[in-house]
Amino acid sequence: MALSEEDKVLIEENLGFTLEDLIKDPSGYGISESQLNTLSDMLVSLGEGYYETWINTFNGFVSTTERASVDPSQYSGAGGVGQKDERTFTKRDAAGNVIYDENGEPEVVTVEVDKFFPSTNFYDTFYDTLSRSEVQAIQDKAINAGIIDEEDLGNEVNGVKGAVTEGLVIDILNFAINEMEQFTPGSLERNSFLDRVKEGRVTGSGADINAMFGGVDFNTSPLSDNQILSRQVFQIAFNEYEKLAKSEQKAFDAQRAREIVAGNIKPSNLSIMQDLDDFYKSLYGESMSDRRKAEFIDEIATEWSPWVRALVAQDKYIRAGEIYKTMIEKPTVDPITEMPSTKYVQLDEPVLQEAFNVQNPISAAKREIAEEAESDARFQEQGVTIRDAQKAYMNYILGGRG
Repeated sequence: MALSEEDKVLIEENLGFTLEDLIKDPSGYGISESQLNTLSDMLVSLGEGYYETWINTFNGFVSTTERASVDPSQYSGAGGVGQKDERTFTKRDAAGNVIYDENGEPEVVTVEVDKFFPSTNFYDTFYDTLSRSEVQAIQDKAINAGIIDEEDLGNEVNGVKGAVTEGLVIDILNFAINEMEQFTPGSLERNSFLDRVKEGRVTGSGADINAMFGGVDFNTSPLSDNQILSRQVFQIAFNEYEKLAKSEQKAFDAQRAREIVAGNIKPSNLSIMQDLDDFYKSLYGESMSDRRKAEFIDEIATEWSPWVRALVAQDKYIRAGEIYKTMIEKPTVDPITEMPSTKYVQLDEPVLQEAFNVQNPISAAKREIAEEAESDARFQEQGVTIRDAQKAYMNYILGGRG
């Protein structure tokens, strides 16, 4: 997924200068290096035909009198996608009605995002652990719900893995973490389910546990309680995702999210290492150390999922025309109850949504290598200058003695 060459030509015709000139001198066109990085990433992350969105984003970046002091990289307010440690929502009953406490205030639930799936590294490893029959169960459920069709899957049928299926799974995982309000950590539903798992380990029966994946045979299953619970969370998230996806707008959002995720699957570690090493060689003339490669691989693995989630958020902001936010949530104290609360405050200047400040991890790694190379070159040049000065001084001293 990327803007086409025709889109880029239309951008240049509309703005009156080339993208190459913009890259060479961003400040000459009224934008910062940080904004240039965002625009560069958008050339890849935006779908074909979205050239007007790119132009609108550029125009929003341009330094004018009204926005001269705004630098998106300097803001870290609330609302970042995939970056929060927790999220909060209003508690509701089975019918969807708000539940109130004894003081008549809506009950609020706070969820720690990193504890939503209790199994270690479940988010990053779940798709890889799925058997062919389990992948087919996910594909069949998605097709029956109208979320995707066989044409979308292409060769990914009958449990064959691929980018579309992986994108769907990741989208459901993201939905669970960022939006799901059922089966949350510490909830009665989860505790009851764990009691059912304990009972199943005694009786050996678990056909109703992880039912989407064929149930659990406790006599042979190697899965831990946390793994079983995490799979159940995914199953319930899929059910809720299906309900939302059946509405037209949610279906379109889900489709766009799948397209973005499928178009930005993390390359293999070997491919990344080769890419970075080739770039490193072009600057230094030698290969990068294995230790440095490992450091970059770890950084990219950590930052990849947040980046993809940010791309999904960018797409929603762009379609909604909300690239900049004008309000910010701030903590306060309710004057009546004297309880901690929050309120929305109008900003003096609009700021870019945090999702637009997340960069492609591989591009960020290359920028880091390039900056290090530039720094090394300046250091070496400085060292040569100092040695030349020392040599000249010694020649002067020796010449004087002679």
